[in-house]
Amino acid sequence: MKWLILIIFLSISGIIVSQSQTAPGDMIYVRSSSAQVGVLLDDFPDSLVNEYVSRLKNLTDDFWIKRAKRQMLHAQYKLIFLNAYDKAKKSMILPGREAWSIKFTSEPKIVTVDNHKLLVRDYQFETYLIGLAGSAAKADAIFLTIGGESSYEYYFPIDPQLIMQRTRYDCMNEADFPKHSVDPEFTDSFYDDTCGPEVFTEPRTACTTDVVSCHCTESVSTSCANSIAKNVGGVKVTLFFKMVAWDETIAKNYEALNKYKYNPNASGADLKGVIEGLERYFIVYRYFDCAARCEKSECLENKCGWRRLIIFSTIDVNIGKTPLDIGTVVYSANTNEFDEDKYNYLFAYDNCHKHPHFEGYAAYSYGSLVGKKQGFCLQDVIRMINHRNTPISSNYDKCNIQGISNGFADNYQGGIPCQWMDVTTVKQIYKLILQTS
Repeated sequence: MKWLILIIFLSISGIIVSQSQTAPGDMIYVRSSSAQVGVLLDDFPDSLVNEYVSRLKNLTDDFWIKRAKRQMLHAQYKLIFLNAYDKAKKSMILPGREAWSIKFTSEPKIVTVDNHKLLVRDYQFETYLIGLAGSAAKADAIFLTIGGESSYEYYFPIDPQLIMQRTRYDCMNEADFPKHSVDPEFTDSFYDDTCGPEVFTEPRTACTTDVVSCHCTESVSTSCANSIAKNVGGVKVTLFFKMVAWDETIAKNYEALNKYKYNPNASGADLKGVIEGLERYFIVYRYFDCAARCEKSECLENKCGWRRLIIFSTIDVNIGKTPLDIGTVVYSANTNEFDEDKYNYLFAYDNCHKHPHFEGYAAYSYGSLVGKKQGFCLQDVIRMINHRNTPISSNYDKCNIQGISNGFADNYQGGIPCQWMDVTTVKQIYKLILQTS
């Protein structure tokens, strides 16, 4: 039975009526204030700047669109973990980049920002969140009514490339991630412009939120905002989320953009490996100190020192009809608070990382070599299917309540400990065969 619920608010200006819950779904229009993306010119000698700028100005919009989307990716961390910033709200994750519209409002121009010379373009961002009817209000009560709007402010680096190389860990939020999880190629999974100084003299092993604010791997002596201003040049951008009346044409157009579709034959949860996570791989050399790294026993078999690794991301999307629900998991640095028997020994407390691990999340192989991946937290970090059957908000936005909602995906991004294949002993690496199962 479907119920028609009308919430009526009397005011001087008139009557505001909430969207009928018989609508096919919820629709939120997302737009940005004026944003600015660019290329930092500080690193080029004066004799080459004019030639470099000339070449950049001849590039097509595709170059600038990719750069703007790379910048906007750094909004996701705070939207995924929105509840950590405002207890009255739940996560509200942007759809995939295929659903993002970038509209430029200027041609490339040279500007000086925070004493940095940059070639920039002004732009505006917009997209639509298409979701399950009634689910938007679970993310934010403001969406109970058509026209309800919330906004979130960001401080972005104008040049979104090389963020970690320029600012180290200043803008990286490592809370609830294993130590050493941040990789320079995957900074969008950690970028938090609210991070401040966090100085500690003794090495930290536990990175749970009851121990750290943002930083765990190394001390940080300045705020993210100050570091961006000092090393890159920053821009303030506001994202606006507005509840709008359902529009079937808009909804269908955006649903058609989804790369992954729901499985019509699924009776419950159905996880599918996402090949794009594997396609973004890097072969790197990394040094491991056996006296200080947990990986020595977890996935390196005490073979420390310099190792050659293939690093990549593992993404699993739930294309089923229901959430994959694990439920409450004690996620604390205190080993006495975790009872392995309670979880049927699917989880085991890791005394090095100071949080629970579970096996069976993923298996990796390259030839005869087998990876040693261990899971630590299943949660919704990508809203991969922008669809009327996908909730706007997530129930799994923290490690102490684990699972993957239908339409959402979990992401073990490259750089997380053991999210790699150790190929140090392989004489020559041939073409990789990438497949998921």
